[in-house]
Amino acid sequence: MPSFHSLFAALFIIALSFQAACEEASRNTDRKPRPAASETRDDNVLKCKFIWCPPGSFTMGYNPTEFDPDPDLKRVPVTLTNGFWLGQSEVTQMQWRQLMNTSPWEGKSYARSGDNLPATYVSYNDALLFCEKLTEQERAAGRLTIAEKCTLPTSAQWEYACRAGAETRYPFGDVGKPTSVPPVVDEKHPHLIGQMAPNPWGFHDMHGNVWEWTTDGFADQPVGGQDPTVPPSDFNRVIRGGSWLFQYIDCPSGLRHWESLDSKTGHVGFRIARIPVTSKN
Repeated sequence: MPSFHSLFAALFIIALSFQAACEEASRNTDRKPRPAASETRDDNVLKCKFIWCPPGSFTMGYNPTEFDPDPDLKRVPVTLTNGFWLGQSEVTQMQWRQLMNTSPWEGKSYARSGDNLPATYVSYNDALLFCEKLTEQERAAGRLTIAEKCTLPTSAQWEYACRAGAETRYPFGDVGKPTSVPPVVDEKHPHLIGQMAPNPWGFHDMHGNVWEWTTDGFADQPVGGQDPTVPPSDFNRVIRGGSWLFQYIDCPSGLRHWESLDSKTGHVGFRIARIPVTSKN
């Protein structure tokens, strides 16, 4: 018969092996596949294409190479701890009609109708309601968990995606412009989405076309730090990207402005962010 000591040693070895197997299984469970940078998805009712933006750091705000920068504006370091999905292009009129069953741009000045034109004449609250309805539909269809939601990006998320890792005036350099850029000056209205060459991460129309709503209130200086946001105000939100009213040279990555919450114009639209639900949002 085996001695007590040899039996105890065998049981101890079995216990250690079981613990090691459990730890390895736990590690494998934790190692869920993460999207690669610039990976895309369109698994949503609108077939809106989203691009993955991984967690990372960048410098936010105008840099010395920007066109006629304000010397009083500072640049700030920003770290985004959560990756997020962002629409490749602005929300189109077709996507807006599909979800909201309205056409607020029809009959308005400086607007055309077309499936692949950006949805305009939508206020901040209109855009947010669109995102909330999309969240509801995607959760009901099982394509979106309660840990995620569709919303508007923060100003920091927007600029992070726009810069696509670059610290220059544009993601492709300090001068010139990308290929396949249609005339922006004197168009008198937005142009079809996706006509401008994409930035290195694959995003279209982040310089010109239409300004885009973000969730931040406006502050005189950009706010840095970890996952920065500016508390919403009662009357405005930050808009990013410039519009067809600007020359291309006047729409660098650091450009920001504001519009009142109820403003509805032909030069402001939006794109959707799909983000983790956190205590900050």
